[in-house]
Amino acid sequence: MTFTDLNAAKDFYEAYAHHVGFSVRVGQHKTANGVITHKRFYCDREGFRQEQKGKENLLLGIGSKRKYERKIARCGCEAKLAVKRTVDNRYIVTLFEQEHTHTCIAN
Repeated sequence: MTFTDLNAAKDFYEAYAHHVGFSVRVGQHKTANGVITHKRFYCDREGFRQEQKGKENLLLGIGSKRKYERKIARCGCEAKLAVKRTVDNRYIVTLFEQEHTHTCIAN
């Protein structure tokens, strides 16, 4: 599949995600001479959340601000879309992983 620009690729993946039932998180990119050559779009549940330093203080209520424990939403999902810039200034899909490690809620 080919796209005219990165916004078209993002719009496509977001429309696909809405149809299937998940959200999109914009991921990594590589640049050369100020132009994005590679870009990735992930399922919002990709990866795992890092442990925060000082978490024991948050649980005890020690500190200047009151903070709440966040719900763990990431589960290491591998679904993603990766695009690469071609010589004619378009973007082609280089990787499309559609399998999720969680259930999707279709709208």
